Amino acid sequence: MSAGNLPQTTGPACDGCVNLFELGFRKLNNAHGVWGCSGFIPLIINGGPGDYVGGSHTTANCDFIDIGSHCHVVVGLKDATITIGGSPNNSNKFEGVWCGFNLNDVSNCQVEISYNEFKNNPPDWWDGVQIYPGLYSAPWIALLPPANASICVVSHNDFTVQGVGGGIYLTDWTYAFYGQKGINAVFTNNNFTLENPYWTGIWVRPSCYNNIISNNIFNGNPRFAGISVEGYNNMLLANNVQNVYGCFAPIFLLELSAENTVVGGSNKTNVLDFGTDNTLTGVNIIQGNPPGPELQAALQRKHDLMKQ
Repeated sequence: MSAGNLPQTTGPACDGCVNLFELGFRKLNNAHGVWGCSGFIPLIINGGPGDYVGGSHTTANCDFIDIGSHCHVVVGLKDATITIGGSPNNSNKFEGVWCGFNLNDVSNCQVEISYNEFKNNPPDWWDGVQIYPGLYSAPWIALLPPANASICVVSHNDFTVQGVGGGIYLTDWTYAFYGQKGINAVFTNNNFTLENPYWTGIWVRPSCYNNIISNNIFNGNPRFAGISVEGYNNMLLANNVQNVYGCFAPIFLLELSAENTVVGGSNKTNVLDFGTDNTLTGVNIIQGNPPGPELQAALQRKHDLMKQ
C-alpha cells in the first residue's frame, strides 16, 4: 500500500501518548484502534528537544499489513518503558512492510520486543527490527549522549525474511559519534526463516559491543549469512544454525570484528572468521573468501540509506 493511504492496522493499539512533531505527521494523543498513515509512518512515539517522552508505552494485538514504510518508530524517549508485544496473548503482526519496528534515539529506556511475527513480501522490505540509537542525534543535542545506555531485549519473535532485507539490524551511532555506548542488546530465542534473502537473520555493525545473541534458531538460505558480526566483545551462544546453507557462512565474523566469543549450539555450528582475536568454542571453523566488491558496495548503500 502506498504511503499516505490508510494501512490495515487493527487492534487495541498503543496505550501511551503519541507526540508527533516532524514534518508531515499529525499529532495523535492516546491513539487506539485504527490509525491513518501520518506521512509515511503510521505510528511514532517520540518527543522533541525539551519535550522528551517518558512513561510506559505498549503496543499489543495489532496487525500492520501492507504498509510500504516503517510501521512503528520510537525516538526521543528518556527513562521510558517500551513493550512491543510482551506475551503470547499480546503479539503483533508486521507483514508486507518496509520495516516493522525502528528504535532510534532513546536514553535510559527499557525496551522489550517479544512474541511478534515479522513477515515481509518482497520487494518492499528492509528489516523486521532496526535498532540504531544516535542516528538522528542532531535534533537531540540536549538528550545525547545519553546518561545511561538503554536495554533492548528482542526475544521469542518469528521472522520470515525474503528479498532485500534482514531480520534484526543493530548499529550504535551514539558510540560512533560520542564514544559512549547507547544500547545494550539481547537477541534470544527468536526463530528465523530465511527464504533466500539478500542479507542476514541478524546483523551487528562495527560500533556495537557487549551484546548477547543466544539460543536463536535459523533455517534457510540467506545470500550473506545467518548471523553477521562486525562489532567486538559480543557473545554468540548456542545459536542453532545447522540448517543454514547456500551463503558465505551460517555465522560470519567479518574483517572488522574483534574479541567476540562464539560458543557452538549444535554439532554443525559452522563459523567463518575474518576478524581479530575472536574466540571460537565448540564450532567448525570453515574457510572462505571475503565478500566481493558487489556485496561490499551493496552493504555501503544500505549503510548510507540508514542515515537519510
